[in-house]
Amino acid sequence: MSRKRIYIILALFPFFIGSCSKSDIADYGEIGFNGCNNSVEEVVKAGSSLVDTDNELKANSIGVFGLRSGTNSNFVTPVFETAAAKQVTWSSSAWSYTPKAKWVRSNYYRFRAFWPYDQLVVDDAVNASSDANLLSISYASGVQMYDLQVAYVERYPVIDGVVTVDFQFKHVLSGLKFKVKFADAETDYIKSFYLKGLVTVGTLMYGEDGINASAHDFRWIPIYTDNSSKLFEWTGSKMFTNTTEATLFDNDGVVFIVPQAISGSTSLNFTTSSGGSALHTAVLPATVFEPGKIYTYTIVIKDANISLTVDIADWTDVDSNIDVNL
Repeated sequence: MSRKRIYIILALFPFFIGSCSKSDIADYGEIGFNGCNNSVEEVVKAGSSLVDTDNELKANSIGVFGLRSGTNSNFVTPVFETAAAKQVTWSSSAWSYTPKAKWVRSNYYRFRAFWPYDQLVVDDAVNASSDANLLSISYASGVQMYDLQVAYVERYPVIDGVVTVDFQFKHVLSGLKFKVKFADAETDYIKSFYLKGLVTVGTLMYGEDGINASAHDFRWIPIYTDNSSKLFEWTGSKMFTNTTEATLFDNDGVVFIVPQAISGSTSLNFTTSSGGSALHTAVLPATVFEPGKIYTYTIVIKDANISLTVDIADWTDVDSNIDVNL
């Protein structure tokens, strides 16, 4: 993992990628998946949980769309009994779903997966037109508050075999972290914090949508920018000094946002115990928040001045390999 510090710039964290192995050519059989699944947690105060362990991934279901074709084009025939996403869950020692689908060895297959299935279905976030060719998901930052991951696999049983379908999931949101400290030997407590001026609602387009050239590509379409609300509002009491940083937000100290470009209209705002009701404000420098990356801002206070630094490090890697025994 590489780390460096940049002043007034941002931190970039790439996706995690697991490894997959292909099976030998086998006879006809049930289609199956197998792998890892992450859990997420909605909280009262702003702050979300990073999905960075296999057990967290397994605590939630994945959704899988499947289409097949006899000619490796015009993928329109559903793999499962309906065109809807199949819920695949981890139970004891394997990923499972029902009823099982059977391979047609001479066909070509496309599988497109998303996580977490349970929250996305409850939130009605997966567009009804989604399938293995194109997945469309709506996401509202600060409302859904969970990590979002996707994966895509192509399979030709004649060459690739008919055993497991191996998904390599990747993060498609951006993450923000904020820390506060003094430049000099002082002590104070941060009492409240919020952001202003972000795209809060966007739509993920993952697959061939007329703009994306590849089935593996994805892009975000910004839907709504909120310039007036207090976003990711946090209240509490956290001490900070010149040697002790106060990490904002709860859980893992991160909030997830729709990837977007900002240009001088996004600000962080906070109050401290010694400052009473006085609101401290700093404008974030123009940048592009990219998918699968975390941006960690350190707010340094010296007298009445505020400066920002940014730590850059890789997103914590996990075994993102999900083998589903279809």
